[in-house]
Amino acid sequence: MTDATPQPRAFRIERAAPLAGRLAVSGDRLATHLALAGAALAEGVSHIEGLSGTRETQASLAVLDALGVRVTRSGASAQVHGLGLRGLLAPAGPLALIDSDLTAALALGLAGILPMETRWTLSSTQDATGLLVPLRNAGATVGIDDTVITVAGPAMSAPLEHRPQGAAEALLALLVALATPGVSTLLLPADTALALSGPLRAFGAGLDAAEEAGETRLSVAGLKRLAACRFTIAGDPQDAAWAALAALVAPKSDIAIENVLVSPARTGLIDALLEMGGNIDFTNQREEAGEHVADLRIRSAFLRGIDATGRGLGDAGLAVLAIAGAYAKGETRLPASAGLQTLMSLLQAMGVSVTTGDDAVVVAGSRSLRGGGELRLSDPNLVQPLAILALAADRPVTLILSEEAGALPPLFEGLARLGARFDPIAEPTP
Repeated sequence: MTDATPQPRAFRIERAAPLAGRLAVSGDRLATHLALAGAALAEGVSHIEGLSGTRETQASLAVLDALGVRVTRSGASAQVHGLGLRGLLAPAGPLALIDSDLTAALALGLAGILPMETRWTLSSTQDATGLLVPLRNAGATVGIDDTVITVAGPAMSAPLEHRPQGAAEALLALLVALATPGVSTLLLPADTALALSGPLRAFGAGLDAAEEAGETRLSVAGLKRLAACRFTIAGDPQDAAWAALAALVAPKSDIAIENVLVSPARTGLIDALLEMGGNIDFTNQREEAGEHVADLRIRSAFLRGIDATGRGLGDAGLAVLAIAGAYAKGETRLPASAGLQTLMSLLQAMGVSVTTGDDAVVVAGSRSLRGGGELRLSDPNLVQPLAILALAADRPVTLILSEEAGALPPLFEGLARLGARFDPIAEPTP
């Protein structure tokens, strides 16, 4: 499942010529994990198209392999040989959970409810405390020792009545409910219930949604046999937002992004870019596997700053708006976040005006960014923002990635085919 080909670590990024053409972005992260979970718990061989191309997906596939699920992957496609609802095997030793809430939810949700003991190691900054609540409620015994979690699944689990906090906890709770006798109930925001239900219904999961007091009561029939199927994952809206931003800031660009997940709960970033003046059209709108999907046409535009506080976006989403704000006219206000501090420092180093307050960060944009020089990155979360920022800078930027930072995300291969310049070079001497 791994690619042994050495990946370039240094790139010269030049101001893009007009971007033109069509591309498909990596599959949606949440839908990827739902499809992998459904396929692992189903009986038979499932065929999945459009897997998310992230390190997170690779880590989640490694978890499935350790639990006895055979996966044959080719690029964004995979054949998954499911073992049934309670057929997963105990892993041989402790399994590492990378700093990913969805990988942790997939691993703990699949294995933690079965009558076996599993051990998981966390990164030093990872906090899985919230994810463990549904397991404990279902009867699992959980022990935490520094960065090691030990879970002993119950001999007979009890149905859940649970209100998850966030998508990852909801994914874990749903997986626990599928393998638990009886009918469990999850109380969820309507958009979260919709996002969780579509992929798993494709495998035959017994899910019944009812609106109640402004939220959705999702009833989950436990131990209902799941059947293998073919499933196509729609494009990740966040990756689509990055690709859209690249086209918006590269003059005279005109691109199309195919097969993007545009359910109302998932379009917050696209909506924000539209509010900033982005020239984005939704075309070929349709329903696939219970989800709203569309193609996006994006043409370059002059952006303007907005107030993006109070929108409930995580750090990854706020990073998109920070880069958009760097090229916008006026000020873009973002909620203060410790997770954005390094990005803001790097923006300042590249000539962007950033003012940090107790509650908000203000990015004062300019339609011209000087660029130039070298950026050495060790945090994989900074690679995409800085590469997109450099794409429209006045002078070329050399981006140097450490082993921890990984390679350029798959999105950049698609952008390069549209005319973006991410040229591999020999790594400069520090």
